[in-house]
Amino acid sequence: DEENPRTWKAVSFLNYTFTEVDNRKQLQCVAYHSSYVKTAQKPEADQLGHRDVTITLDVMFPPRITRVDPPTTA
Repeated sequence: DEENPRTWKAVSFLNYTFTEVDNRKQLQCVAYHSSYVKTAQKPEADQLGHRDVTITLDVMFPPRITRVDPPTTA
């Protein structure tokens, strides 16, 4: 917020190429800060509260086409 110099915004980018194997997996982003309300006891939080968001990945990928030939008769 430009009107309040005591606030700021942190932005993180994830540069990862998701594949078919990642489809329907969970991706979670967690931020720890002393101003967040402490809701759970997590060892990595070190007395900090946290906010998190979790999404289910919906990866778009081309279909696999498998050709199955009928059995040949001799």
